[in-house]
Amino acid sequence: MTISDHLFAGDTWNTGSSTPINDEFIQSFTQYRDDVLGSHLSSYKEMLCDLYMMMDWNIANGPNAAKNWTEGISMMTIKNNKMDDRIRYRSKLDMPQSFIAKWSK
Repeated sequence: MTISDHLFAGDTWNTGSSTPINDEFIQSFTQYRDDVLGSHLSSYKEMLCDLYMMMDWNIANGPNAAKNWTEGISMMTIKNNKMDDRIRYRSKLDMPQSFIAKWSK
């Protein structure tokens, strides 16, 4: 591939109005990722699953929304100088899968 392949689209300028998906780039990234992560690849995949789970808006919206989701993610307030029990008895956050399972009941 030459520079002119990017500059021109046939007999006209390449305006960038369409972006081709090139499997070669995806394969190169995947190979690089696997080489760099090595034995940590499974941890990376678990982290991606957690990220996808946190980004899934179906948990909070729609007909299958978690019943207690609003309460689970609501801001903690201090009312009349009394500490909210969720602040007083708080613990570290669960991993996304555990948190979602708990608040989806």
